[in-house]
Amino acid sequence: MKHRVKTAELVAFLKNKTIDSASFVDNIKIAYRPYVCPFDDLLNYLPDNSSVFDIGCGSGMLLSLIAAFKKPQKLGGCEISRRLVDNANEVLAKENKNTKVYYFDGESIPDEVKDFNYITMIDVLHHIPKGKQFAFLEQLVDKMSVGSCLIIKDIKRESVLSYWNKVHDLMLAGEIGNELNSKKLKNYMEERLSLKLLSYTSRRMLLYPHFTLIFEKL
Repeated sequence: MKHRVKTAELVAFLKNKTIDSASFVDNIKIAYRPYVCPFDDLLNYLPDNSSVFDIGCGSGMLLSLIAAFKKPQKLGGCEISRRLVDNANEVLAKENKNTKVYYFDGESIPDEVKDFNYITMIDVLHHIPKGKQFAFLEQLVDKMSVGSCLIIKDIKRESVLSYWNKVHDLMLAGEIGNELNSKKLKNYMEERLSLKLLSYTSRRMLLYPHFTLIFEKL
């Protein structure tokens, strides 16, 4: 029977992946985030031997987990912070040599996404300004290859607990998030961008109300 990854495994793995160039706070956030974000669900969905590009990959946490638990063919990602790009490349160089994380300006998505069969956006969408969210998604879908899948994990605006996430972002990022209604986003992706819905799930972890949408580009 296929082994299903559990949260405790992910935390144990990440606690041993301290980044020399990262701050103490960054290392804490990397190690313990699986307790508040459903990385186990994401990993259990991804097949082995896939290629994954992570939009807004931070310090490479998710990519590092994929490298360790899913035997990917190749990994890639992009991030708006040069410091985090350096962190990610340092971590991933130890895990998988067929990996490259790119710096980008937060608007122009790297063309390299077309070379991957899974594209992930984990808690990125609510950090994009309100007037630019749908344009960002349109650009991303346009650059994806036919048959590839887009996985969006974010905070459910329709939950009252989304206000806790705003407090979280204000304290840690100095900004208030622009969360979207998950059902309206689902409809937009299906009706306006002509994507096929493969999965739509919700899950609360501590005080964080998550949703995950998975689409295929036809």
